[in-house]
Amino acid sequence: KQTTKSELLLLYSQLESLTHCFSYLFCLLPIMLEMIRFQGWHCHVLLSLLVLHCCFSDAHPISHSEGEVDDSLQDQVPLCTPTLCVWMNNTDLYGNDLYKLGPVSQEQCCAICWAIPNCAGATWNALPPGPADHVCNVKFSSAGQRRSSGEQSAVIRPNFPPPTPPAPTPPTPPVDMPTEWRKRYEQGHMLVGQPASIVTAQGASVGNGYFAYTINTGYEYVAGAFAGHNVTSQRAAIPSSFAHVIVLGAKEVASALDVALGFFARAYTLPNNGSCIMRQYAHRAYQHLGVVDIACNTTDVPTSNQIFLIGVNATSTDVTTTINETSVDRDCYIHIGTGTEEPWSLPAAVASCLSPLSRGLNLTIPPNTNSFSSVFISTRAANVDAVEIPMTPGKVPSASQLLDQAQQAFESMKAMSADELMNSHKEAMQSLWSSRIEVGGNASLARVVNASLAAMNSAVRSNVFYSSSPGGLATNSYHGHAFWDVETWMWPTWNMFYSDIAAAVLQYRVNRQQGAASNAKLNNFDGLMFPWESAFTGEEVDPAKGTTIEEHIQGDIAFAVYQYYMSSQNTTWLSVAGYPVLHGIAQFWASKAQKNNDGSYSINNIMGPDEFHGPVNDSVYCNVIAQLSLNLAYKLAPVVGKKQNSTFKTIADNLVILFDENKQYHPEFKGYTGAQVKQADVILLGFPLQFNMSHTVQTNDLEFYAAVTSPSGPAMTWSMFSIGYLTLGNTSAAESYFYRAYADNTHGFYNVWSEVAGGGGAANFITGAGGFLQSIWAGYGSLRLSPGMITINEPQPLPNSDFLVLKNVNLLGEKFSVNITSAEWTIWSDESHPTLLVTVNGASHRLDQTPMTFSTRDHAMVHGQ
Repeated sequence: KQTTKSELLLLYSQLESLTHCFSYLFCLLPIMLEMIRFQGWHCHVLLSLLVLHCCFSDAHPISHSEGEVDDSLQDQVPLCTPTLCVWMNNTDLYGNDLYKLGPVSQEQCCAICWAIPNCAGATWNALPPGPADHVCNVKFSSAGQRRSSGEQSAVIRPNFPPPTPPAPTPPTPPVDMPTEWRKRYEQGHMLVGQPASIVTAQGASVGNGYFAYTINTGYEYVAGAFAGHNVTSQRAAIPSSFAHVIVLGAKEVASALDVALGFFARAYTLPNNGSCIMRQYAHRAYQHLGVVDIACNTTDVPTSNQIFLIGVNATSTDVTTTINETSVDRDCYIHIGTGTEEPWSLPAAVASCLSPLSRGLNLTIPPNTNSFSSVFISTRAANVDAVEIPMTPGKVPSASQLLDQAQQAFESMKAMSADELMNSHKEAMQSLWSSRIEVGGNASLARVVNASLAAMNSAVRSNVFYSSSPGGLATNSYHGHAFWDVETWMWPTWNMFYSDIAAAVLQYRVNRQQGAASNAKLNNFDGLMFPWESAFTGEEVDPAKGTTIEEHIQGDIAFAVYQYYMSSQNTTWLSVAGYPVLHGIAQFWASKAQKNNDGSYSINNIMGPDEFHGPVNDSVYCNVIAQLSLNLAYKLAPVVGKKQNSTFKTIADNLVILFDENKQYHPEFKGYTGAQVKQADVILLGFPLQFNMSHTVQTNDLEFYAAVTSPSGPAMTWSMFSIGYLTLGNTSAAESYFYRAYADNTHGFYNVWSEVAGGGGAANFITGAGGFLQSIWAGYGSLRLSPGMITINEPQPLPNSDFLVLKNVNLLGEKFSVNITSAEWTIWSDESHPTLLVTVNGASHRLDQTPMTFSTRDHAMVHGQ
């Protein structure tokens, strides 16, 4: 009879309780009793041989995954040595599960944990009575210890890092996808799935940085348009029939998201033969324009076909909607947001004109043609397009003026054919996509990378001065608010590849200094205190007041400002936009820091990125990034013609940076004793902050916090572990965390990111996508930014791939590209008049369109003249 992993572990547990390997009869007796219960004599013989082998060798193989027995584990437990568990009553080791086995006895649960090399402890479910009684929950970490009635827990070993999930297996696309889709799918540029009308669109979305929507929802979002007052503020859902289009009279056979060209498509077969493809997109060149088109091919089909299109408007409580025009070719609406964020601000207003899909349209497709097409458009205009804060009447368009704008845009666009509209959209998308990340030899991984970059880029654009939210522009995740997620997780990739977008996103903060100053004054601080959650006005809109103490966001914004200056060296921008933000943030930290009796300074009552702990004192991440902010304001003052503030330097030089000399690691905060942490916190000192520390200390930080970081924390955490281990040259550990970063956090046919492994938390979680992309260009690509320079240090391709291309990386207003294989890397520039140099082994070379090749062991600097 086949013996399961659970049964084997129970058999091992009997052996573990015996005292001497020399007493073979005592070893064999309990196992033979189990054999009698299981029956099946071939199994008895095999297990008997296994027992004898284990008794003689004083070690035994451990089953660590279903169907496998690994006899090569290094930390083997003696077979017949006594085991001991000290059980804590009414205690649960929450989370961090390796296995759940049972029902078993408490002694068996103890032995099972000892038998698994990476088991740190176990929770045994003593209550309630019933089928779930006596379940053994085997844990790789005991960091989640908490009180729980009826449960008993034991800790037997130090904590271990989370186990590595297997590389994800992508879902199988439909076999009858259109021929032209298959090539783009194999290139990684198109994600193909089952019919969206059958399995839903699985979170697929389209957007151009001004407006966006998730397929099959019936509403869209416009950048900057919020509804609700203060902490009830959220991104306003605006009804749109273009966001949920249904085709009747044809059979949908496949759907696809073209991430490189920015459209969602559906393929249909017609009842009288023939086929159609419908596409939906937010036009990248004309930001106020949305398009739905359908093209059909009935070549050699002798009869016509009839289909029916209808768009479904969702209802929304965020806006009051009135219809203002109904004509043959369009319906026009005005949507007014419910409530104002602050008493002095105006409600968001959006006017839209749409082809009348909401009324339903019959289409007759003639026989024997390959050129039938029909196109439908939507236009919109919003009062929040005006970036002046505060909004006052007379300085922004009225609702009637917005309606005029939407109508005029509709008139100017309705004469364009489907091909004209798509070609201009493609041209804009190809320009955007000229800067990208290419993965060769692993199409599945390439699709994850491309989907991640496309999801981020659909949320922003260079001429829209709003920020993103953790869920991008196509969702209301986290109410559409801007957090540290932008500056820490998403923004670095925009800065590395799209400098114009990076500047526009930073401008959002520059334009909201008034709100930051108001917030600082309200909390009795000086300078600028940007809110933890920001929407339209720049005032604090966090509905969970406990997290407003995550004041590290000040340093996160300051660091982003500095990164933009490092890559651009634009002193005019620094003087006008960047430095006022830096100086205001330094003033905040100076007023927040408290002087100690020994002359040092502490920052108290604050919360770091680890939201499991707070408020705390002297968070090491907060203090390091505060120190950086103060130093930036001090050192850059002369660059913009300002006098240096010596107080900034004094506080920065004397700020407490916690360090354990004995264990050679950084405790997370004062009094930290190793409790479970939510997400990447201390390890961010290594990257992105590049805090000065030895390899030994960075290794200790990584290993310590890997064992206590919650496996259910947000997705971007594991990317930072991957970067850290790559910096230290530990490629095997880096690969493990690289896979963990996306394996359980990208889902479905369209690789949509979730905040939590398995699909929980925020939808379309582009924060995770941002961390993942950093692990590629900063981790495997090894790019590091310093003032006017990017260094390249032993780059390598991604795991299980042939090459990695970082296409059109931005530096000093120019672009360069790098192609990385396992043996060498090549660098070039497509600029017509390049000025950038690459210095390798002391020799400088001007970059041009002729590639230069170097060994992967070579270190390089790309810089100006």
